[in-house]
Amino acid sequence: MQLLAGLLEGDDLGAKLTRAVENHNELVGLSVSDRQLIVTTLDPPPFGLVELREVLVRQLRQAKEHEARAERSREAERMREAWSVGKRRTEDR
Repeated sequence: MQLLAGLLEGDDLGAKLTRAVENHNELVGLSVSDRQLIVTTLDPPPFGLVELREVLVRQLRQAKEHEARAERSREAERMREAWSVGKRRTEDR
């Protein structure tokens, strides 16, 4: 984590990782934007951080797929609601 913190020096995420190293934190919560920044920074990844980059790329892909499924679900719900409203209007006539 210290190497990654150094690569991100000057960025808020770099400071967050530096604090985590100083506090001996084993886990650090990362947002999607944090993961994106790390993946970009680790292109190409230095020795020792290849696996981290691979894991983050996989997590970002899964997050994107999850968001796409959620959007499809929201769209389906909007369509069901619109159909229901249209049906009630037809029945009221």
